[in-house]
Amino acid sequence: MRPMNQYILPIASIIISVGSVAYTVYRGRLDNSRLIVIAEFHAPNKFTIIAQNYGRRKVVVNDIEAVFNDGKKTRLRLSNLGGTPLGELESFLIPQPETYGLLNSGNAIKLFVFDSTGKKYYVRNSKRCLKEYYPSAKKSRLSLLTRMTGRENQKQ
Repeated sequence: MRPMNQYILPIASIIISVGSVAYTVYRGRLDNSRLIVIAEFHAPNKFTIIAQNYGRRKVVVNDIEAVFNDGKKTRLRLSNLGGTPLGELESFLIPQPETYGLLNSGNAIKLFVFDSTGKKYYVRNSKRCLKEYYPSAKKSRLSLLTRMTGRENQKQ
């Protein structure tokens, strides 16, 4: 029989190498860019999209995409100069995506943001915000139309 002391060195080296690999993977994961995108609804018919980089590597936000009921997609370029760069813990506010004509072509059901590498990020709360946006936008358009045509005065 062999003494136990000869197994201590190989076991210790295996534990150290597994720990080293785990630490390297952890550091590599921290070094990636992590973009979190959230939509917030503001009454009466406006909402904002906030994109924040939680990773260490820079992210360049290029496009925003709306997916509609019928499966069609509309993509909006956020900047003609190559996007908006976000460093570590920097955020970017897209104030009113509806003003850019992104949501005017139908009932959008989801929103996505794309970075310069083509990675697609889902906009959190986009379904809820879009459900709230379309009825309120329809009401505000109807009230604007009735004010413009003077139909309220004719009904009285």
